[in-house]
Amino acid sequence: MSFCRVAPFVVGLCLGALPAPAEEDFGWAYTRSVDPDPSETRLTLIYGGTDPDAAQIIARCGIGAGGPYTGVQLTTDLDEASIGTIVSYEISAGAANLTGAATVLAPGHKDGLVRLAFRLDLESPIWLALSISRRLEYGYSGETLETVSLDGIGRMAMQFRDECAMIGELTEAGGGTGWVRLEESEITTLLTGHDLIYDTGAFQQFLPSGRTFYRAGEASWGYWRVEAGRYCSQWPPGEGWDCYDLEHDGAASLRFIDDWGHISVGRFAE
Repeated sequence: MSFCRVAPFVVGLCLGALPAPAEEDFGWAYTRSVDPDPSETRLTLIYGGTDPDAAQIIARCGIGAGGPYTGVQLTTDLDEASIGTIVSYEISAGAANLTGAATVLAPGHKDGLVRLAFRLDLESPIWLALSISRRLEYGYSGETLETVSLDGIGRMAMQFRDECAMIGELTEAGGGTGWVRLEESEITTLLTGHDLIYDTGAFQQFLPSGRTFYRAGEASWGYWRVEAGRYCSQWPPGEGWDCYDLEHDGAASLRFIDDWGHISVGRFAE
């Protein structure tokens, strides 16, 4: 029996608090099987070892009455007496934090385990954060249950999200997301606390305080903020702010486009 079972036509992200094999045995994989009938298309994002049934995280895409959406099930050792109640959950990756209410469902196939069920929007900033952060943490009612490495997930998280959103239009040869302009919340999520290395070799760091450090031979300290859907920076002794459109390739690269169409491309530092 599968460790994580999800109803048909529902996107399921199942996070298990089971004892995990050695970390080196675990990894991320994205598989897609596209059918002319969208309801038969299978998109699966998995974190686990060689046995899919024992995977710690499984995300499956499907179609609900209102279109594609994410149904989440988190398996944990919460007391079975809690079945049918509502508890709070939290998921965090990098600067992105997601909290909400989850329903406690009947136990899974292992004694003492229950499932926390909730919905995760495909537009949630957590998807972007998964592609560039180093780890994912999740828990319920203020307790952190598990920390999962995000090494290797890269483009897969964004490809899964974007292909799920357009599941009715996919073709077997499809794939890749191209450059997508970011909204304010997405810019903040992707930049806060992260470092970029530009094609020129320059390095830039974006601190949560709003300070930014830039090194291209000489080092400079400036300020950054997000305003009117754009990334903006100021470099003393200058007082003016320069703003840029910011686009993401769905993996580990960003490009900044100024008012004259000039483009600078940076990649998240390892």
